[in-house]
Amino acid sequence: MKLNGIVVGRTVPNPMGQVPTSHSAVTVGCAMLAGTNKRGILPADAEGYYTLVVGSYGTHNSAGMFYDEASGRSMFEPNSALMRRLKKGVLFMEFKHPEPFTDLMLDGRVVRKPMTDTEYLCRIRQIDDNRVCAHIRNLTLMPGKNEEGKPVTMVIAEAKPYGPFAKVFKDSLDNPNINTYCSVRSITQDDPYRGVKYTREISTWDFVGEGGIFTANKYSSPALEGFSEEQCRPERTITPDTLWRLQDEAARRTNLGLESVVHDVTDLINSLGWERSKGIRRPNWLR
Repeated sequence: MKLNGIVVGRTVPNPMGQVPTSHSAVTVGCAMLAGTNKRGILPADAEGYYTLVVGSYGTHNSAGMFYDEASGRSMFEPNSALMRRLKKGVLFMEFKHPEPFTDLMLDGRVVRKPMTDTEYLCRIRQIDDNRVCAHIRNLTLMPGKNEEGKPVTMVIAEAKPYGPFAKVFKDSLDNPNINTYCSVRSITQDDPYRGVKYTREISTWDFVGEGGIFTANKYSSPALEGFSEEQCRPERTITPDTLWRLQDEAARRTNLGLESVVHDVTDLINSLGWERSKGIRRPNWLR
């Protein structure tokens, strides 16, 4: 039905943080974020940082999936991968979500080679310097409301245009006729029966086109003055074997004296409950 011109869908009850019943797979993909049709100008502070809403928890996306608040809040604990990146001053936003393809030049033309599950997971967890559009200085959780007036927890970011796509991001923020949408790039464990997404890891937020969550956009910013679902990248199912292969690669690189945050998935494996069983030790006489 419609309420004040807004389409209101079916509400899926909050499962009170209940964990998913299936532990066989997680979903790696994007959550498109959307908002209102208000107008306004978003001001920058003295250092050029804009305050805007980049996400929400305790609410539904346009596909009807409910974002669990408890697991979302846990991503902002001091020891999380997200907060470590933020404290080091290296939390950057990309222009558009990563696509599961690698562009190859063959015979003078670009050919798109599909990524394997392992390659795509690595891409989700890293920032491409060639696609950076902003630097995120600070993140804050604060109460807000969704399109139905129900309370939600909003993610507020202080972001400054930076990198190769800085001008594109800044032009969008400074134009009062353009709403600026952001979308979380995360790894979630989904419970399709209850319609709930449990967040297990956040890489960053990306500057995208129109999306689906009411509060995550420029027009919902607390610093604002005055006044259809677009292409969502296909989600990829990741199994325990995918993470175990990355864990083995991380161990190999460590033995070679190389370090890679992208390949270190131990914390993610533990949060998903996918630790490898050590097996039964055989007696010497059976070896």
